[in-house]
Amino acid sequence: MKAGSSPVLVVGLLLSLYCAFAILGPGNDNDTYAMLETWHSLATSFEYAPSRGPGNPLPELTIGAAYALGGYYAANFISAALAAATLWLWWELLSGYCPPPVRLLVLAAIGVNPTWIILAATAMDHIYAVFFWTLGVWCLHSRRCAWAGVALACCVASRLGYLPVCAVLFVIFPLWPAWRDPPRLSRYLAGATVFAGISLIAYLPSALHYGSVINAMRPYDPGEFQLLRHAGSFLHGNLLIWGLPSLLLLTGAALLAIRDSRLARSDHFFISPLPTVFAAALVYHLVLYLKFPLEWKYLLPTIPLAISVICLLLAGPRREGRPVQFLLGTVIGLQVLHAAVSLQVFSFAASPAPSIDVALTGNPVVIAGRSTTGEISLGLFLKDGIILRDVLDRSSMQSTHMKLYEQRRLSAHEVSHGVSSGN
Repeated sequence: MKAGSSPVLVVGLLLSLYCAFAILGPGNDNDTYAMLETWHSLATSFEYAPSRGPGNPLPELTIGAAYALGGYYAANFISAALAAATLWLWWELLSGYCPPPVRLLVLAAIGVNPTWIILAATAMDHIYAVFFWTLGVWCLHSRRCAWAGVALACCVASRLGYLPVCAVLFVIFPLWPAWRDPPRLSRYLAGATVFAGISLIAYLPSALHYGSVINAMRPYDPGEFQLLRHAGSFLHGNLLIWGLPSLLLLTGAALLAIRDSRLARSDHFFISPLPTVFAAALVYHLVLYLKFPLEWKYLLPTIPLAISVICLLLAGPRREGRPVQFLLGTVIGLQVLHAAVSLQVFSFAASPAPSIDVALTGNPVVIAGRSTTGEISLGLFLKDGIILRDVLDRSSMQSTHMKLYEQRRLSAHEVSHGVSSGN
């Protein structure tokens, strides 16, 4: 097999995996059905009603249109294609920073993560934002500033929380000499202008709906920050993403690399802005989740970022990369295991039992933004794996969500029809 065909094979196999899961249904997340309601409202009454504040205009329209044309198959397959394209972009971004065997393992480690698989096979906005952010970084790294502005604006139009980590890219890249000569400075300014303009236009419908731009862009208020509650939710979310063994392994590898001063000796942290961008984005998303610990899926971008940052610390273009290959191989195996069996340090008993979207924040527990009472136990507990639980829940949860969606859609139609008849 030619070396150049290896990433094609890996990405192709992962895309096939995502498509296999995509045919199982529209998914368990009620936000998917909320986005379908947004599309239905726009298509029937020409009124934009965000699926949840402040809105996710690009995926709302894309998912709604795809669902209208081809059902959940079309909507889910778009997510699968975006996930596979993101992996390919990551292969390109790491070129020159890590040897090909390490890059292949990076793709596999990202692609087999259970959370990545679920969101790659479900019509949700998370994978849209990760794809467009990665595309924007690739465009800036390739010195395509105007296209970067378009891609990053699409990222913000997918999830507003990415706004800071998108805008700062137009500041970080010009700090490196090879990306800073005078002709390119004007290109960065043009790209930033494109980014700002499209982002504002994308949220104008939300501004009209909420009454002002400020109201449209105001984030959800989680209430007073309480260290213990937020730290507990932060830990639990990361455990759901990685599983306990992988989280300990990756954290230990990062700490050892930093203690060994590999960061200081790593030339590519100084000759290119890309590693700094990855590290800054990783810190941003972790801090953002600590502040807003609502759903573990918010941590999706940390999957490629964490793996890439650790690999950049441990492997370089001229290093053989055997330690990091062993690390990544172990992580891949643990992620596959995490899909079927999950080792947790929390056990929560509530009535009704919490779904996979539970975010533990102490007692009481916040479930989808609502509090419920229950009892938390600390220890080591074997739970159903992330994908296993998702598949087992689909028959009941999808049916429930779809019935509620159809009821709300019928109610909205009756109200609209009544208003039209009255006029």
